[in-house]
Amino acid sequence: MDFIVLLLNGWYFFMIVYSVYYIYVFSLNRLREGLDAEDIKAFVNPFTFLFYQCTQLYFMVLIPTMCTEQARKVVPLLNSVSVQYAEHQTDSLIEILTIDCLERDVDITNYGLYSINRGLLFGMIATMSSYMIILVQFHIERQG
Repeated sequence: MDFIVLLLNGWYFFMIVYSVYYIYVFSLNRLREGLDAEDIKAFVNPFTFLFYQCTQLYFMVLIPTMCTEQARKVVPLLNSVSVQYAEHQTDSLIEILTIDCLERDVDITNYGLYSINRGLLFGMIATMSSYMIILVQFHIERQG
């Protein structure tokens, strides 16, 4: 499953960068030639595809983030239960569960390379922006 997620991350990265660059080049070419109603319709497909890819990437990052946040909420819950039932025999079991939860790494990672969380999303956005700036600079240089 980790390899599939790694491939999906690469796919979304490439396709989003490519889609934004395609929209940029398409827009520049159409603005030079002049816009008409057909050109505006032609914008819908690339924007829809870009929106679809961005939405998939967001949900791919959001779900592991929500699972990690829910797993981290277990420790305060166990502490509150431990305080309520301090005199009972379940106290030692709750302490063992609390220690286990504190020592366990609850981050969802991909082969241990990176954590799949909101930080990954912001990192990908920053990297995509850098790549887009480089592509636009190459395009401007090539056009003269």
